[in-house]
Amino acid sequence: MGGNLKDRLKNRFVGSILGVAVGDALGMQVEELSREEILSMHGVVRDYGKAPEGHPNDRLEPGMYTDDTEQTITLLVSIIEKGRFDVGHFAMKISEWGKQIMEHPELDRFSGGTSKKAIKKLLEGIDWMESGEEGTTCGSAMRVAPIGLFYYYDLDFVEKFARMSSTPTHSSHGARAGAMAVALGVACCINDYPIEKMVVEVVKRTAKEDEELADKIQLAYEIREVDLDEAVREIGNSSSVYETVPFSFYSYFGHADRFEDAVITAVNAGGDTDSIGAITGGMAGARHGVESIPDRWLKNLENKEYLIELAEKLYILAVKDMA
Repeated sequence: MGGNLKDRLKNRFVGSILGVAVGDALGMQVEELSREEILSMHGVVRDYGKAPEGHPNDRLEPGMYTDDTEQTITLLVSIIEKGRFDVGHFAMKISEWGKQIMEHPELDRFSGGTSKKAIKKLLEGIDWMESGEEGTTCGSAMRVAPIGLFYYYDLDFVEKFARMSSTPTHSSHGARAGAMAVALGVACCINDYPIEKMVVEVVKRTAKEDEELADKIQLAYEIREVDLDEAVREIGNSSSVYETVPFSFYSYFGHADRFEDAVITAVNAGGDTDSIGAITGGMAGARHGVESIPDRWLKNLENKEYLIELAEKLYILAVKDMA
């Protein structure tokens, strides 16, 4: 692998991980607000801000992220520590993260009920193969970008390990399919797949686990040029994996040439804005690299240097055996 190619690849690893955190931090302030509430309060969200008083995120400062990025970091650290994805090790790391926020509720950044229930089982000693909850929330999809990055060179590996990464917390077909779709999307972006090829790969592979989600991602592609309000009506914006994941693909497909526009679309959708923003940012950052992320967002992003450090370590591991 030539030097320029390696530099470009590292740039995209960093862009994807920072993209997750940026999208998450932008969406944090309006998480669970409706599209109409966002319009009345903000017009269009274009920068970091505080959540309204009384909101679960109201103690977070502008530029801070939620549990979406925290769980992404947990997966990153697990892969780096083991030198590969090891589901048992990841289950241990995610249970350690969950134990900390259960013991110190002030550290909880609006983490999902599905993850908490599964983590409680892990902490009780239940095996990761049995600990996952059947719910169809998007908790395993929002954190999965590191799988798509680390195994970018083989979509079969991405598919396999993304599915596996969901199981300790989210064991339903829909949730596992959501993790597969997002990781595959990230890998397709880092490999410069044209959108048409990306859709084919993501939909075909996701359908093996859940045809309904695959069809919804296909719909997201077909309606990528409709306006935001129409897309919300067609796809939905809740924390259901059947809405959050397809809406993230809609946000990306409609603005695949520009990180900023894709993420602004995502975080103005209403509903699960932090997860939609995180997933969209992970894909767009993998496609365009860190230079595509506006300076105003990077400047004020929580733990930016630590995120860069983790992304670079992941990149080094991913390419260490390549010429």
